Amino acid sequence: MNSVSMEKSKANIDNVYKLVIVASKRVRQLNEGSPKLVETNSGKATTIALEEIAVGKIGCKEKK
Repeated sequence: MNSVSMEKSKANIDNVYKLVIVASKRVRQLNEGSPKLVETNSGKATTIALEEIAVGKIGCKEKK
């Protein structure tokens, strides 16, 4: 996993376990053909998902 993207992503989702769950769900979506939400040179779905989280395009909602 790209440590730079991971650190930037942690700024938007403070809990690392939530971050892993959100990223893995997004990776599944990307692998199933969902379009990328960011411009990137990476072809790896994991890196793309983390970059999307880092810029705030993907996040998680808290259940109350």
